[in-house]
Amino acid sequence: MAEKGCWTVCSEGKSGALFSRGANHIFIIMKLLEQIIGELGGDTLKAFTVVPAFGGYFRSVKSVAEYNPQKIVLLLKKTVLTLEGENMEIGKYFEQDLFIKGNIKVISVE
Repeated sequence: MAEKGCWTVCSEGKSGALFSRGANHIFIIMKLLEQIIGELGGDTLKAFTVVPAFGGYFRSVKSVAEYNPQKIVLLLKKTVLTLEGENMEIGKYFEQDLFIKGNIKVISVE
């Protein structure tokens, strides 16, 4: 079941989880995730969502400090996210929102 789930984590340490049958529902789920994070007291602008074996959606990304298919380091305002995985690539970047394709296996928050 873990391979088919969708996890959302707020970088301030508050988290929520939502499971979906697949990545096709990601855009519909985004609005619901914003509501859940807001109700938990988290800042939706500092949140990210990861779908195993598909990719991730990251908000408030100021810059990409390191990039290769196995490791990506993202700089947020006061946070550094280190992603480790396989076949990762930057899909789209718009207004500090970043979509990363690939199999994200580990995320470290500093």
